[in-house]
Amino acid sequence: MELSFGQKLEIGFIAALLLLSAFFFFRNSRTEPDMTINSWTEQRRVPIDPSAPLSATNSLDPNKSPLVTCFATHDGKLEISEYPSETGIRALVRFLPENRRENFILYHSPEEQIVAIKDPYKKTLTRAAYSAADRRLLGLLNAANLNTDQLQTERELRAAMTDQVTLLNESAKTGTFAPELFDKIIEALDQYRLVEGDPTKDRTKALLAHKVVEIALKYLEKSMDARAEAVHTYIAGMDKILTSEQKTKLGESGKNFAERRTNRRPVPNG
Repeated sequence: MELSFGQKLEIGFIAALLLLSAFFFFRNSRTEPDMTINSWTEQRRVPIDPSAPLSATNSLDPNKSPLVTCFATHDGKLEISEYPSETGIRALVRFLPENRRENFILYHSPEEQIVAIKDPYKKTLTRAAYSAADRRLLGLLNAANLNTDQLQTERELRAAMTDQVTLLNESAKTGTFAPELFDKIIEALDQYRLVEGDPTKDRTKALLAHKVVEIALKYLEKSMDARAEAVHTYIAGMDKILTSEQKTKLGESGKNFAERRTNRRPVPNG
């Protein structure tokens, strides 16, 4: 039986209402990320001999004991460590990502780039490269059974990569890496300190805290981009020396590695 125009209009209206209801249900059911930033300072107590515990005979070394300003965010914890001016050591900036997060708001990690790679072989080689750059050999290349010449080439490529990464890390400590952007971090931190209040309660203080975090993460991202250049050189070099069979084996090994990581991943509380 053919529906009348009025019946068709009524059905269309009901369908539109159902779609709108589904949209609002989905939007309201999503958990919005917590944008609150908590902040505090810590005096890191480093003894004269860092290899031994702090004691009466191994007292605090003020030149090695930084004042650390911490910003705890949804993505993780930002730490800005400041040393006495007479040491000549520039403040150190580092970010400790919250490993339980599957998605970040401001922080961009190499892991996100690796996960986005679809080709199993390329994903495995990229993960192996970034791990080697951090001097954490995961054994991902073992499945390729590299021959003597390939092993030698891999060692040379890895040495060149880690040397570049080490130089980059040192430049961050001495102030030669992106000094103009680093100065903006310190300027934002000074502005944050000038305003009294709790960033979890006071809007002005919260905005200043967000500014420090955003600039610091831009600086660290710029550093990661520079490190990525060294990593990609290693990847390109390895890609040239691997055979098709070795690449297939690496892809299969990478899938097994990913499955083991998934099975070991802790279930977030709550």
